[in-house]
Amino acid sequence: MKKLITLFIIMQLFTSCYGQEKEQKTYWDNGQIEETGNYENGIKTGECKEYYSSGKLQGIGNYENGKKTGEWKYYYGNENLRSVGSFNENIPTGNWTYYHNNKQLWKEGKLNSQGKETGEWKHFYENGILKATMNYDENGDMIGEWKSYHENGKLAQIVNYKNGLPAGEWKEYDEQGNLIETVKY
Repeated sequence: MKKLITLFIIMQLFTSCYGQEKEQKTYWDNGQIEETGNYENGIKTGECKEYYSSGKLQGIGNYENGKKTGEWKYYYGNENLRSVGSFNENIPTGNWTYYHNNKQLWKEGKLNSQGKETGEWKHFYENGILKATMNYDENGDMIGEWKSYHENGKLAQIVNYKNGLPAGEWKEYDEQGNLIETVKY
């Protein structure tokens, strides 16, 4: 009878622990934490933090059924925000914003359900001046008018794309904004 009671208690302890979330940590060779996250039945779930080997935060977000989901934030080694965007089953989707290490906006745009750029994307120099505007169709192919700018803000190029290839005229401008070359496609 004692054996039966002992077995019953052990089974109760096992079943009460099984299925609960447990935080796990992995470590870099230098002893710094590489990642912290929760696991349920051996599958990542809930909040996860990723770290550089220096111990500084690299990224933070959530997992669902072992896959990245929802908003994630990534950081440079000095802890300045590098990017923020969403995942759906490990695929980056939706609006994404990236920053230069000096905290200035670097680029922003939208990713489709396959993680490809779609719609208008804007890129910026480290000084905050617009560097380029680009357009992508729903499949991630380059389309429409693309413009790039010199660091002084003057127009540098205008290129038109169709089905991912240059189409029409490609115009190039000097740093004063004067047209210096036109190429036809």
